[in-house]
Amino acid sequence: MMINKEGTMRIFSKLSIIVTTTIFACSANAQVCVGNIPSTSPTAQFTVNADGTAVDNLTGLMWMRCSIGQSWDATNSTCTGGTEQLTWQQALLVAADYQYAGFDDWQLPNVKELSSLVERQCVDAAINNVVFPATLAQNYWTNTSGVGSITQAWAVAFYSGKTNLRSKTSDVHLRLMRYAK
Repeated sequence: MMINKEGTMRIFSKLSIIVTTTIFACSANAQVCVGNIPSTSPTAQFTVNADGTAVDNLTGLMWMRCSIGQSWDATNSTCTGGTEQLTWQQALLVAADYQYAGFDDWQLPNVKELSSLVERQCVDAAINNVVFPATLAQNYWTNTSGVGSITQAWAVAFYSGKTNLRSKTSDVHLRLMRYAK
C-alpha cells in the first residue's frame, strides 16, 4: 500500500495535535512525588525562619524561600507575585547588591549548592515545596560558568532536577543563598 503526500500530511497533522496536546497538558500539571523513593531534601533537614529564609542544616546554607521577584507572605507561609527572569550577568549583579532579611551577603549559588535543593522523589517542581513554596518548574541560574564555552553557564531545571547549560544571554529564574554563620 502506498501513502501519498496528502495522506502523509494528514497523519503528521494528527500526530502533531496529539503531541502538542500532551505537551500542554504536562506543563500545567502540579508537583508529582513518588513516595517509595527516599526524600533527598526532607522538611526536617531545614530550619524554616519566619523572615522568608530557610537554613539547610546539612549544608549550612541559608536560602531565600522565594524566587527573585516574589515576596514572602508570612501570614500564609507562601511566596506571592511573579518571578523575574534575568540573564546570567544580570543575575550576578542583582545577587551582589541584594539585601534581604537583614543580610547583604546574598549570592548566586554554584551548581552543586543549587542542586542540593533538588527533591529527587518529585517532578514539576523537583523541590521541597513546603520549604520552597511556589517554586516554578523552570530553570534557575547558578554562578558556575561552562568549561567548554564561556558563553554558557549551568542552570538547574526544577521541572526534572537535572542540570543543563544555558546561554548566558538567556532569561532564567534565580534563588539566592548565603553562608549561614
